[in-house]
Parts: sequence; C-alpha cells; structure tokens
Amino acid sequence: MPKLPLVAALLLLAAAPAFAQDADPSADATANSTPPGEDGPVAPTEGRALTLSGTVYGVSDYRFRGLTQSAEDPALQATLNLEHRSGLYAGVWGSTLKGLGDYGDAELDLYVGYRPDLGAGFSGDLGAVYYYYPDGRGDTDFGEIYGSVGHTIGPFDAKLGIAYAPEGQRGLAGDDSLYLFTDLSAGIPTTPFTLKAHVGYSDGALAAFDDGDYVDYSLGAEAAVGPATVGLSYINTDIRNRLGVKDAAGADGTVVATVSFGF
Repeated sequence: MPKLPLVAALLLLAAAPAFAQDADPSADATANSTPPGEDGPVAPTEGRALTLSGTVYGVSDYRFRGLTQSAEDPALQATLNLEHRSGLYAGVWGSTLKGLGDYGDAELDLYVGYRPDLGAGFSGDLGAVYYYYPDGRGDTDFGEIYGSVGHTIGPFDAKLGIAYAPEGQRGLAGDDSLYLFTDLSAGIPTTPFTLKAHVGYSDGALAAFDDGDYVDYSLGAEAAVGPATVGLSYINTDIRNRLGVKDAAGADGTVVATVSFGF
C-alpha cells in the first residue's frame, strides 16, 4: 500500500499487504479491514469443491499497517473470494482511497494462495498479492508474497506471518519491503464477542520514512449482530515517539469502527 502522505511529507515520501490484512487475505480485519495477506479468506463450505464468498465493509478510517489510507475519513471496501476445498484460493479485495496523491481514489488487490491444514490445530497460508491502483498516475503498482502459520486451541487463535515485496519493482522505487506480524484472538464463551490483538513491524520501502522501520499495533473486539459483524479497535504506531514528529496525523493512535456483511 502507499504510505501516509502527511507523514511522508514530514519524513520523506515513499511508496506504500494488502496489506491484508492481515500476511494472508489484511493483520486484524476488525482493526484494518485489510487486504490479502493479513486476514485469511473464508473457508469453503464442507462438501462443496468450490465456494464463492464475499464481504462488504464500511470502516471509519482505512488503516494499512497502522497508517491511514483514507485521510482519516470513512472508506468502503469489498472482497470476493473463490476457494477450493484443497485449500487453493484466489480473489480480489478493493477499497476507496483518499489523500494519497498519485495512487488515486481506489485500490484493487488481486491475490492467489494456498491454505493447508497442518494438523494438530495448526494451519498454514502461502500466497501472493498484486496491489493495483486503477486511476493511479505513474508507477504505483507492485507485488508482494506472504506466508503465515496459525494455531488454534479452544477459543484461542494465534498467528505469525511475514510479507515481502521484492526489490526491483517500479512501484517501490526499486527497493524491497519486509513486514512481520503476529495476531492473537479469543472468543468469549457464551457471548458473540471476540477479542483481538495485533503487532506488526515494517522495514524498507513501505515503512513510514525512507529506509526506515516502525511498529504498528492494535487491540479491539468484534461481535456478530444479526447478519452483520461490528468491530471497534484502537490502532497506533511508534512513529510519533521514535521520530519526535509532533504532527503525525494518520499514523498516531485512533479508534476505528468497522461493520461488515458477508455473503
């Protein structure tokens, strides 16, 4: 994803895992409504070889790895995912954008991957995502590969993941980018609520400043309310504290509300 223009103006603009996040299709969907790579696709219905599913989201602020992609304003998002019972999947994730200059007003993430069941409560995810900006000006598009391992014990889920954008891509000015993350979630028994936590580390072309690195984190909850899923998360980065930026708008702490409908 592109980086935050205001922070970049202060710290040196660089091109912006999907994502998706998630790395698997987003890190923490409640907090970010992320693209592929950071929040896994819907599992196929048992007995069907192929399952087509989708989700429509409304978010009060589209945050990608802690940084706003909508100028701290609401955004509309949607995903369409096709998955085979073998674990192979492909799909597209899209969002409105605001305030990102050459990246335009829309983002489409095209992804493909494989989610094997590793047994004993473990699962894996390997895939690739291409960030496409339909009305972007100049070299804005780029690709990223991702992988993660998750483990489930009762109501608890944990995941460790990595996303890497190789060097040599014009959309990243020839540099590479690395993102490491961990997600934790726990359902509260006898309630519709799930608690979520996320920590991520960015280094390289997609960090908040040239050849820099930063940490993003979030803590939130979501609940099923009729046909909808609603969520509330606190999201922040360490950019303000580490760099001494007084006005880190779009990279500092905020509460993000999410509502989604799956089909």
